[in-house]
Amino acid sequence: MGIVVPRDDPAFKHSGAFVRTDVISTRNAKVGFLQDESTKVFIQRSNLSTGASSGLGLLGDTEQCKSKFLKMLVAPFQLFLAMLGTDSKADSEGGTCDPQSPYRTMDGVCNNLQDPMKGAAFRRFNRILLPDYYEGVSRLRRDVNGDPLPSARLVSTSVNRMTVTPDDTDFSALHMTFGQFLDHDITRTPVIKLQQLEMGMSTNEELPVKCCDPRLKDMEGKMEDLGCAPIDIPEDDPFYSNFNQTCMEFVRSSPAPRCSLGPREQMNEQSAYLDASQIYGVKPTIPVSDPLRSYYDGLLENHEISEDYKLLSLSMNIDDGCNMLENMAQGKFCFRAGDGRVNEILPLTFFHVVWLREHNRVAKILKELRPGAGDEELYQESKRIVSAQLQHITYNEFLPTIIPFPVLEAHGLLPQTGPTQSSSYNPTFDATIANSFATASFRFGHSEIRDFVKNVKTDGNVMEHELSSFFFNPFELYNRSCMGDVARGSISSNSKKVDQFFSPEVAGKLFRGNQSYGLDLLALNTQRGRDHGLPGYTKWLAKCGWPNINQFEDLSVVMPGESIEALRSVYKSVHDIDLYPGAISENHLDGGSLGPTFTCLLTDQFKSIKFGDRFWYEERGLAGSFTRAQMKELHQVSLARVMCNNIPELERVQRFPLMKPGPGNPVLSCLCPSSLIPAYDLTPWRT
Repeated sequence: MGIVVPRDDPAFKHSGAFVRTDVISTRNAKVGFLQDESTKVFIQRSNLSTGASSGLGLLGDTEQCKSKFLKMLVAPFQLFLAMLGTDSKADSEGGTCDPQSPYRTMDGVCNNLQDPMKGAAFRRFNRILLPDYYEGVSRLRRDVNGDPLPSARLVSTSVNRMTVTPDDTDFSALHMTFGQFLDHDITRTPVIKLQQLEMGMSTNEELPVKCCDPRLKDMEGKMEDLGCAPIDIPEDDPFYSNFNQTCMEFVRSSPAPRCSLGPREQMNEQSAYLDASQIYGVKPTIPVSDPLRSYYDGLLENHEISEDYKLLSLSMNIDDGCNMLENMAQGKFCFRAGDGRVNEILPLTFFHVVWLREHNRVAKILKELRPGAGDEELYQESKRIVSAQLQHITYNEFLPTIIPFPVLEAHGLLPQTGPTQSSSYNPTFDATIANSFATASFRFGHSEIRDFVKNVKTDGNVMEHELSSFFFNPFELYNRSCMGDVARGSISSNSKKVDQFFSPEVAGKLFRGNQSYGLDLLALNTQRGRDHGLPGYTKWLAKCGWPNINQFEDLSVVMPGESIEALRSVYKSVHDIDLYPGAISENHLDGGSLGPTFTCLLTDQFKSIKFGDRFWYEERGLAGSFTRAQMKELHQVSLARVMCNNIPELERVQRFPLMKPGPGNPVLSCLCPSSLIPAYDLTPWRT
């Protein structure tokens, strides 16, 4: 019917730009749809109860699917290269992995030599608990009585009350940006898109679906199967009623192909490993065709404003969901990186620039240390070093801010020191991202979002802009003072506390563009959990060690009474509560910034990411291992030094930029390396 979202609709920015879908995912989703329908037919013809759906996977995968079909679906890149007759190995095909290669594949294939697809891109998410769908296969979960759950927007307003909490956290605003940057390395869930037809043939252009179109009302019973789950907005909504809005756009995630019957699954377009794919991309390319590379001395392509001010390479595509004709006419374009969400918000784009510069800085130093090295060696070795830096900063500076130290220590998640290495890799660990992690627990940072983006000039003058005005608006970066201004603003301002209270800038104005209203991130997160079949909150509590929750009053062991009453006001039963609004409302654990449920789920995932990665930066004795001398330098790496090295305008930064400055986190000069933010030496990489 051609029912698509117009470009000026907030949903276009969300579905058309932020959650852009690769054409490979659309092709795979067609198979996923067929398998959903096959499961429904099998249940019906076999006179099975709908609850039997999850058990159908126990019938086993078909060997033909596992050996041939799945490979074509999961890793079409290498097969494409093989068909072209290039020299690149089809690493996705069994038996062709090179165990002696020191470098990762871009899509994560062959990290695990026993199961090369573990953690690979375009593979379905893992499940910790069996999915919970109405009628067992794909329809959104209902309450314990079989009735529809309350509107996700009503849930949002009930637990949020559009309240802005005080900035009483020790985190800087950069904390949320780092978490977002990290998330874009390991999760990207495609949503259902329409393929445009030209002369009866489908094209590569994919269009966002408009689910609130009144013409679809008569198809209400089938809309969920077709990919729509629009969110009802109550007529008396405290915000949207001002604009006569009664429906919020929501398109379902693409169903993942699989080799067995059973309930719907979703896929991840990123690899599960911390491999800096948000910088470098995840899709292998034909030689000399990667648009992110310069193919000169291992450098990434960049856009040079002046000799000493360089930004990301430019996106010239007017249909990328970010570019605007008026800016393009002035020579100002949105940017391109390894992840398509790079332009979503200015601080995120800024952070991408920092890491592009770090790669090129490392590559230039390696060129001096290895005068005979060619472009490919310099690129791969620089990428290997930058990936290791991100791993170290994540586990040394980011995780200790959200997970209590004793928990990190007990699970072996703290880094080594000096030249010390480890032997923690275990091929039985599956790094594949859990559905609950991507859809709920690692979205905790959405609660940290402030109302304003703060810029601080060199003279100390402060400028604040409404956050909603900066969605897909990265053009300030063309101002050469912007990098320093954003850096100073991000490290000097506070983030909000992680709780159920969301800023109105994202709980009603998300991606609003020139409109007076936008989307509600808390409602979207809640609906996405239902879309993915996440079981109710109490089942996750039980999984994480709190099994005796049967009444709302029982929640007092994990959350304050105010939160319990808010949840009681909208859910009929305690077992109806959705995972996201339930877990985000919990009391924080001592020494952490999250409640017990999200702490449990995050700890489990980051443990799998570390122990399931053959190329983990601290591993010894493997093909991709660093030397002890190199390891000593990598353990010196800090986010503060990376920022100092790549933002000349910054001049001063606190030891831990993810935290507010204070007596235990002093602000230091970038020009005087100290034991607190030491320089790291690349001399051990000399050959």
